[in-house]
Amino acid sequence: MRWLLRLYPKAWRRRYGEEFAALLEESRMTPAVMVDVIRGAFDARLRPQVTGGATMSQFSSRPAIIGFVLLALPSFFLLAVVLKYGLGVPYLFDPLETYLYGPNLHSVRSMLADMLIVFSPVVALLVNLISALRIGLRIERGGLAGTVTMRSSFLSLGAMAVSLALIGVFTAYIISENVAEAAIRRYLGA
Repeated sequence: MRWLLRLYPKAWRRRYGEEFAALLEESRMTPAVMVDVIRGAFDARLRPQVTGGATMSQFSSRPAIIGFVLLALPSFFLLAVVLKYGLGVPYLFDPLETYLYGPNLHSVRSMLADMLIVFSPVVALLVNLISALRIGLRIERGGLAGTVTMRSSFLSLGAMAVSLALIGVFTAYIISENVAEAAIRRYLGA
């Protein structure tokens, strides 16, 4: 099972590789152990604390930066929509709509744009949650006991808050649009 060691960053392997390889060889490889090792490798890559012998700060800003990059397009799109339909200022929305959707509203580019705008807040939230949550499971007195702890930087918390706000706005919009469309169909059909 030494191949699992390759999932970890090179600096981490230099520092802990021999110890971890010995531990892997001694351990019975169960699905729970494999999941824990893979989660640990993901954590070591998202929040590296060992780089070339130097220790980094406890909280890496990498997940937050990834989150804010993912939130740029949906935030800009929401701003453009509010400016056009809320305040009557079309200067951001019209060029964005032309670029993203072009003349054909059902093109591959428009479908990709819709998916990016709607799902990137979800991905940003997941990236920051995965880097912040620590889940511990153990067997106690014949039962399963677990703990969930969250340790995160303020930047990551900000990315999660913006993600949740955008998810809420888009969900409310999608639901209200479908309810309104169904009401119009009922009215016109009646």
